[in-house]
Amino acid sequence: MNAQVRPWHVLAQRDFGLFWSSLLISGIGSQLTTVALAWQIYEITGSPLQLGLVGLFRALPVIVSALTGGLLADRMDRRRLLIATQLLAMALSFLLGLLTDLGVIEVWHIYAVTFFSTALMTFDQPTRSAMIPNLVPREHLATAFALNVTLRQTALLAGPFVGGVVIAWAGVRWSYYLDAASFLAVI
Repeated sequence: MNAQVRPWHVLAQRDFGLFWSSLLISGIGSQLTTVALAWQIYEITGSPLQLGLVGLFRALPVIVSALTGGLLADRMDRRRLLIATQLLAMALSFLLGLLTDLGVIEVWHIYAVTFFSTALMTFDQPTRSAMIPNLVPREHLATAFALNVTLRQTALLAGPFVGGVVIAWAGVRWSYYLDAASFLAVI
């Protein structure tokens, strides 16, 4: 790696900087839903087992479609694929908020949305990574990919904190609505 390439040089490139910032906002939003799902399942059922089943509904789509996402990202217009996955994920988060607002949410709704959201991410994640070489010069690739990892870690650390604050301040439904809104940053 070129010693002159620093993270702020890569982030200063308009397209990558916007892309990275939007993914950070969306990543934190997704963590709001992760916290809200766990909170809501335990609130509805009081069952640690049912809470643990969320992991199963996250694992199944990864096992089934992990390779498909990368293949599709290589064969389709990546920008359109990313927008499509973000729109669908936004709709799923909004649906959780609406079902919660209406007071009709059930555990199976949460499991179904978790399954489909994770399935979308098996297409979304490879697409995001595949877009990076189109946004930065070759000499900045290593730094851009490192920033992509930093983005994920930052969202994983900051998101649950923000999610807890949102749930305490405004309730579970607003975690879902804020997550839905966070997808607009990428779209």
